[in-house]
Amino acid sequence: MPITPLLLALVLAAPVPKDFKKPTDADRIVGRWEIVASVDHDRPHPGGLGIVFEFQKGGVCVIVHQDKSRHPVKYSLEPTGTPKTYRWICPGETWKGVYELNGDTLKIAAIGEKSGVLPPSARPGPSIEYSELRRLK
Repeated sequence: MPITPLLLALVLAAPVPKDFKKPTDADRIVGRWEIVASVDHDRPHPGGLGIVFEFQKGGVCVIVHQDKSRHPVKYSLEPTGTPKTYRWICPGETWKGVYELNGDTLKIAAIGEKSGVLPPSARPGPSIEYSELRRLK
């Protein structure tokens, strides 16, 4: 007599442990991501392709350029609003923007800190620096 259906029923009926914590965006963004699409002010920007973002816990991201130079920056996520927003702090400048994190795809749309209103979604547009990244495995 196969016990597989019985085990499946027990697993599905098992209670969720009290200490189970659903991963937050801050947890899910950690890892290596490569730019696969880049649009600068409504114009394709192929110079951004291949750049890797290494997101780390604690709000640090190391940007690895094609020449292998590495530039650490600070970031913060605000996942509770609609759209979800982030802040990117580079030496000498700060960016703000919106992001969408779905599985192994990260879309970001940014404007300078002193620029106007945040974009309504993580999509290309006028005055927007847009990038789509894929998680590297």
